[in-house]
Amino acid sequence: MAIGFLTLLLTGYVLTVANEQVLGIIASAGSAGFLVGAVVMTAWKGATSNKVMLIIAATIGMGISLVLFGAASALFIATGFLFAANLIGAVQNSTYRALWQAKVEPDVQGRVFSARMMIVLLGGPLAFILIGPLMDQLFIPLTQSEAILSSPLGTLFGTGDAAPYRAFFSVTGLAVVAAALAGWACGPLRHLERDIPDFRTPLQEPPPRPNPVA
Repeated sequence: MAIGFLTLLLTGYVLTVANEQVLGIIASAGSAGFLVGAVVMTAWKGATSNKVMLIIAATIGMGISLVLFGAASALFIATGFLFAANLIGAVQNSTYRALWQAKVEPDVQGRVFSARMMIVLLGGPLAFILIGPLMDQLFIPLTQSEAILSSPLGTLFGTGDAAPYRAFFSVTGLAVVAAALAGWACGPLRHLERDIPDFRTPLQEPPPRPNPVA
């Protein structure tokens, strides 16, 4: 859902402080982050152990990058954090998929992965439903209130039209970090690799030898 929020708000955020050409550059830089992350994972071939910890660490990295993306006052600095968030996201997504493939037997992977993707893709419609009320009822009034404007948060996120967007990105990043830490605190999830063995194809027995001809 965090990626859905970012995708929906990025255009509006950039156009409040820049033009369409800058938006294209920033969007391209974000896409380049995914590409570089894919190249890194292809060259590295991924972690052979501690996949769960890598996923949690990468999720925390993504969340921190989103926090800093919202907090950055200069667009070129924010672009660097967007690039970093997408690069780390590629590492997280690749490791996440590898973990599922290692734990789920091939003959049920189609059904299991379809159910998993259905749950994951629900984040997109939920982001569409929630983004309007959250911006209109929470972040815009909050960032325009006198208490916030005169507080350190007003200094951090600014006071212009971009302030609600920047606050939304940073709060979303904090939520991502909190979710990752909650996953780490959950023992069954943290020890998933240890408690659930990898699926391994049994070794095929050698074919029987033909009877010697008498």
